[in-house]
Amino acid sequence: MAARVAPGIQCPAPVPAAHTIALWAAAFAPSQDTTARWKAIEQWCRQHAWQCFIPPSFSSFHAFAGTATERIRALQSLLTHPQVAAIWAVRGGYSSYHLLEDFPIEQWRKKMPWLIGFSDLTALQLYLIKQGIASLHAPMPSVLHNTHPDALRHLATFLQGGAPVYTAPAHPLQQAGEAEGCLIGGNLAVLCSLIGTPFMPELQDCILFIEEVGEHSYAIDRMLHHLHYAFPLHRLRGLIIGAVSRSPDGESQEYLYKRIAEIVQQKAPHLPFCLGFPVGHENQNYPMLQGAMVRLSIHAQGCTLSFQLQ
Repeated sequence: MAARVAPGIQCPAPVPAAHTIALWAAAFAPSQDTTARWKAIEQWCRQHAWQCFIPPSFSSFHAFAGTATERIRALQSLLTHPQVAAIWAVRGGYSSYHLLEDFPIEQWRKKMPWLIGFSDLTALQLYLIKQGIASLHAPMPSVLHNTHPDALRHLATFLQGGAPVYTAPAHPLQQAGEAEGCLIGGNLAVLCSLIGTPFMPELQDCILFIEEVGEHSYAIDRMLHHLHYAFPLHRLRGLIIGAVSRSPDGESQEYLYKRIAEIVQQKAPHLPFCLGFPVGHENQNYPMLQGAMVRLSIHAQGCTLSFQLQ
């Protein structure tokens, strides 16, 4: 059975057999050596009876896959293709937010494809939630070769109209509890950059998930306070903290988790939250359905995230 989404949210339909998953570069251009990766993506699509469309070439502008106008035009071209049922962002980087002002939201709403990606794609996914449209925070082609098979299996489950149940080990700094609500989130820095803009959805009463990579601990501290001042943490239903790693100062992931836990416990002493959930810039990057109604259970034996079913 398919996952149930929150009231006011539309969810794309399952991807039918023989329909197409199209690759699109929303931010950075693909790297030069992509032949093996393209073959792996095509093979993965074929395993599930889907076609894969890879553009013959990508525009280039600085590090980006073209100017904002060129990237929007590439997207609009995919939205006119009758067989395209999902649009898979090739990679992240930065600059997806360049597209927000001119994002073809009505054309998107008419076709209602899946948007698949994570990291910098958080900007577009949060905007889609603001517009009442679900999407998939999930691994991208650029990291497919380093992605755990379970994450790819769960991605196929969502695209086929199902919903997995996730479990994760307990963390000594977690805060136990049960919560139900709408699942929203993504990369912390990108999320915070949208606060105060017309593209940011409401977070009150949601179950928020965040992940981060390559950030200084002081920046994470500042972003969490920024988030709290805009959307008080104690007004969330629950908080899922995914991978937070690769500190440029050499700080361990456990140290970063400790700092995050201290801030959350101070600002929201009764909020259920877990740490080390398999989402983010690691190989176990489990797909998260933005806008889904979920149940979060955090206890001494571990953490369970289950998607409510229709």
